[in-house]
Amino acid sequence: MDRNKILIAMALFLVMGVVLGATVCVLQTRLVTTSEPLTAQITDDLYIDYPGESDDVTLTIVNDATVGYGLIITPQVTGDATISEGTPDGNCIVGIEGNYNINADCSGTITYTVTADPDANPGEIQVSFTVQREGQF
Repeated sequence: MDRNKILIAMALFLVMGVVLGATVCVLQTRLVTTSEPLTAQITDDLYIDYPGESDDVTLTIVNDATVGYGLIITPQVTGDATISEGTPDGNCIVGIEGNYNINADCSGTITYTVTADPDANPGEIQVSFTVQREGQF
């Protein structure tokens, strides 16, 4: 009988060793750094010489990611001028009223028309854009 007790004790010891060995493990971690997938720049210069004239300005946006994104684009104009709602290219970028979607891995454009006020005094007109990345709309 003592032999059976010894065998049972050894079996329990082995089982406990397996259980304890299974619960002790070292997890490896991986560090990932994400980068901004979008770049935007004004790619068409603005030429307005006199009050009342208009010209188009083009904003080009490149999406390097393999997923699409939503964009909230807010144009700002300083000086005596107005800026129209943007017109997306319809291929890479679609949307209206400042809310757009850009497809994965593509480059697209949005065109705006800037119009100097007819009664404006001579001076500078400056256009800038805020581009905010969101989930798709």
